[in-house]
Amino acid sequence: MVSLAVSSEKELPDDFPYQFAVLLEGEFHIDHDGDLEDRRRLVVINGASMLFGVIREQLLSLTLRHKNGPLMLPSLDLRALGPKKKNDTPQTANTDEPKKVPQRKRKKPSADKGGEN
Repeated sequence: MVSLAVSSEKELPDDFPYQFAVLLEGEFHIDHDGDLEDRRRLVVINGASMLFGVIREQLLSLTLRHKNGPLMLPSLDLRALGPKKKNDTPQTANTDEPKKVPQRKRKKPSADKGGEN
C-alpha cells in the first residue's frame, strides 16, 4: 500500500485562489524476484509517481472551468522518496534556470499547384 498526500501551502499569497488537501492510496503488486529493499524501492517510487499523476490530473480537471482558471501542479521527480539503495549516490535537485525550448520555424504554406497547367 502506498499513500501520498498533497496539499497547498498554509501561507499562500492572498491572490492564490485555491486551497486543497488530497490523500490518495494505492495498492501495487510487482512481479520481481529481487531483494526486498529493491522491490520496496520500486513500489514506493513508481507507486507515488502514479498517484501524483492522478492527483495532478484530478486537480486540473476540477479547476479547468473555474473562474480563476485551471490549476496545474508541476511534474515531480519522486526518486528521493524511495529507500536508498546500497552504494547509491545522493540525488540532488536541478536548480538551474529552466532552459527555453527553441521555437520551430513554421513553414509558409505553399501554393498548391496541383491541377494547374
